[in-house]
Amino acid sequence: MVHLTAEALGLAGPLGERATLLQISSGFCAPCRAARGVLARIAQTETAVRHIELDVAHHPELAALLGIAQTPTVFLLDADGAVLARHEGVPKLALVRGLLDRLAPPQLTEDSRLTEDSRLTEDSRREARLHPGYAHTTGTS
Repeated sequence: MVHLTAEALGLAGPLGERATLLQISSGFCAPCRAARGVLARIAQTETAVRHIELDVAHHPELAALLGIAQTPTVFLLDADGAVLARHEGVPKLALVRGLLDRLAPPQLTEDSRLTEDSRLTEDSRREARLHPGYAHTTGTS
């Protein structure tokens, strides 16, 4: 199993406390821009998840170590830097969220509770439009 450290990736700060989404990209890669959008959104909305994007041209040794054959290639790292999953191409938002949930459920802070409540509210409204008999409770009063 490959372990990557913040130092090995050339990062100034640590890996994500819960997980790190490592994206290997290339300069003129349109799918890489799409992957960046998906992964950045996840890092902004999930607790203790960090998104890191590295250009394959500037990290050839890492690319060789990881066996990069196409860009984007995305790796899910745990808090210790162990590679848990690999995806080539643009990942789907639901796929990445599902992998993160299996890794470790997020620890809810007050800010993340508000974000999660907002997401539940948006989901509830969408379900109510699609299924008029649908009722969703969040467990809060």
